[in-house]
Amino acid sequence: MAKDARISGTVVVEITIDVSGTVISASAVSGHPLLKDAAVAAAQQWKFEPTRLDGVPVKVIGTITFNFQMDDGLSIEAAEKELEEHPDSAQAHYDLAIAYKNHGRQVDALQALRDAIRLDPKFQIAYRTLGKYLVRPDSNTNTEAIDALKEAIRLDPHDMEAVYVLTSVYTKSNVMMKRQAFSSRL
Repeated sequence: MAKDARISGTVVVEITIDVSGTVISASAVSGHPLLKDAAVAAAQQWKFEPTRLDGVPVKVIGTITFNFQMDDGLSIEAAEKELEEHPDSAQAHYDLAIAYKNHGRQVDALQALRDAIRLDPKFQIAYRTLGKYLVRPDSNTNTEAIDALKEAIRLDPHDMEAVYVLTSVYTKSNVMMKRQAFSSRL
């Protein structure tokens, strides 16, 4: 169902691992409801090296993060044809953006996402994707990325992927500003 609904995102699963390294319990603590069951089922199949404390195997609790990403293999040509047939479709612009990004055409992907949002200002996943594509790890000025991610979260407060990306942008910005402040004091 998640694939048909074109849902992607992150699911965090809390697991308990027994002394032999076997997962004995797993439960999703965040993520889209249509993705949680698949993440829990995958986590239950994992096997770990036993965790040892002072040489003695111990039971541990931890989390696994699963990233679900749609990959429908849409070619640029197919996406452009779809857009030509449906020029007012925000989804067609979005699909073209994904095809562009998958083929390394970042600038074209950004424009197609902006066009999708222009056509449908409530297109939440387009805001999240635009924010993700705009984040520059070497920059402390990710203003447009931050604005897009904030809008994605405003439209869907349960979008943990957008929250995670926005948090990482803020964290990285704070670290860079502290480094600059420290450097200027030297």
